[in-house]
Amino acid sequence: MQKNRRYAILVLLITALLVSVLFNLRIFLWVLENGYTREIRPRLEYHWFNFIIEFVVFFLAGMLNYSWIESLICRFSVRRGRIPIVVLCNLLVYFILILPGKLFHTWYFLGRYENKEMEFEIQNFLIINISVFLLAIVVANLLLLMKKMKIAEQENLRLVEEKSKAELSALKEQISPHFFFNTLSTLSAIVRNEKKEVGLEFIGEISKTYQYTLATKLDLVPLKEELAFLESYMFLLEKRFGEKLSFSQQLPDELLASRIPPMSLQLLVENAIQHNVITKKTPLHIRIFAEKEMVCVENNLQEKESGVHSFGIGLQNLSTRYRLLSQKDIIITKDKQKFGVKLPLIWNESIDPGR
Repeated sequence: MQKNRRYAILVLLITALLVSVLFNLRIFLWVLENGYTREIRPRLEYHWFNFIIEFVVFFLAGMLNYSWIESLICRFSVRRGRIPIVVLCNLLVYFILILPGKLFHTWYFLGRYENKEMEFEIQNFLIINISVFLLAIVVANLLLLMKKMKIAEQENLRLVEEKSKAELSALKEQISPHFFFNTLSTLSAIVRNEKKEVGLEFIGEISKTYQYTLATKLDLVPLKEELAFLESYMFLLEKRFGEKLSFSQQLPDELLASRIPPMSLQLLVENAIQHNVITKKTPLHIRIFAEKEMVCVENNLQEKESGVHSFGIGLQNLSTRYRLLSQKDIIITKDKQKFGVKLPLIWNESIDPGR
């Protein structure tokens, strides 16, 4: 607010100076062209007085309409009659500033310099200063309009940001139930087909993965942490699928400090398992590698019939999260042999990870 006020004061001062110069420019240019003479002295002296008065009138009228009237209305909690108060204040300032100036000019200049040119100039004094006063009101209201537009723009940005955060929060809430459902399905299969010790070990790994999901409150996490979580998750999957599932990861160390949305790699692995046939004759191979500042998750394509035309809600969720967080989008590639998703890596300077 103080910054806006300082800016408005500066604009009003500069505009008051320009208006005062323009209204008295003719006589000043004439003096520069023809030189100073005793005959021109009365008019020059008169215009110097006018210059000062017009400058003061413009600035005070501008400040009155930009700030002072609003402060007065707020101070006295005026809810109705705003326009009459604005008009009354302007008339009051007009009579305080301009009419005494007119009386002073009549007394001082006509008393000392009695000529028709001076009399004509003094008669135009009210017209000129009314014009200055009205110009000040126009400039002040333009400044108010710009201020309101800026406030409205900031409010819109705030609302968009809050909406994005709300949408992002809702999307993050979709992840945990989805992950929980699939983990329970895996546990159910192990309990039916494996020994008790294997089930207990699996439950221990579940607790590690859920510790990550519950502890992760940030919108972005380091790639290194996400990979560590993925290793625990892959342990759970390997217990379920055994040799029917293979996993490889080749990411250079220099990319581990970059950031991605939490559980995004897990989501892509889960998506591959959900939409592909996994048997001993047709094992699923999942590979994670880097490509041009992107981390890629790729699998051999052997789609289930029910998933031929669908990439799943998980990818839609991930794509939306990326757009909200970084204005970037994921890249999906698909041919007859392979299906892949490329996630843009987000570095510290791109976005505040805590948002």
